[in-house]
Amino acid sequence: MQARLSECRVLGAKRAWCVAVRPLDEISLTRMKVECVVGIFPGEREVPQPLEVSLSMALDVRAVQREGLRASVDYGRLWGELKFLLERCRFRTLETAAEVLCRFVLAPPTVDAERGRVHEAKLTLTKPDALGGEAVPSLRVHRFASEYPQQLEVTTWGGVELLHEAERTSVYRLRVAPGRAVDGFVHEGKDTHELVLGAGLSLDGAVVRRGTAYGWPPGAKRTLHNGGTLEQTVLCVERPATGTLQRSAEGQLYYPSGDGLPEPLH
Repeated sequence: MQARLSECRVLGAKRAWCVAVRPLDEISLTRMKVECVVGIFPGEREVPQPLEVSLSMALDVRAVQREGLRASVDYGRLWGELKFLLERCRFRTLETAAEVLCRFVLAPPTVDAERGRVHEAKLTLTKPDALGGEAVPSLRVHRFASEYPQQLEVTTWGGVELLHEAERTSVYRLRVAPGRAVDGFVHEGKDTHELVLGAGLSLDGAVVRRGTAYGWPPGAKRTLHNGGTLEQTVLCVERPATGTLQRSAEGQLYYPSGDGLPEPLH
């Protein structure tokens, strides 16, 4: 990737101009594997299939020696977040999956899940088994953070930051202000999946380990409370109800390590 810290303007789908300031650093995660529902054919909608993910990110990592991973990217956490999106969204096309993953990676970091700001992303999605080994279909996209203006709706308890909205699936971040709570029913007619990104939330009165995901069937009620001093974030997926999702108090852990960021490196 010829990464550049760039200021780009977009006219429609065409990038009008881009001024390179200086080369950026690059972090890559390659050949990540997940089993997920992705495809438009009936068989693909019923049974998960292997998907390979490779991602390159352009950012400035010079502050890592002072600030630790807050200035870079925690590979394990990021892969957990991408895996959550791929497993819970049940994408119909690689194109939509790539757009949602890039939009998330390029979104501004939040204070409860600090990381370096990613300015460019190159993403490759591959379906190794889709054609029975006779050929391997894949998609590669290249996106800039400047292509995605932030869409934040302020609420009484914090805000909703929209990352993707389509007829079938919506992806957004709930941003819960200190001392506030999201209290109520999830949407009727939709299955809702939530991944807790920070370490300061409680769910129905019980402390939640960050990196834990929950699924809520239509009409389920839950309360997320932020009892800390920092804004807390939840990554959410809404999609048409399957009729099979059951409310569970346990959740699924998507992060490989415990709470807390490593100390700064010296």
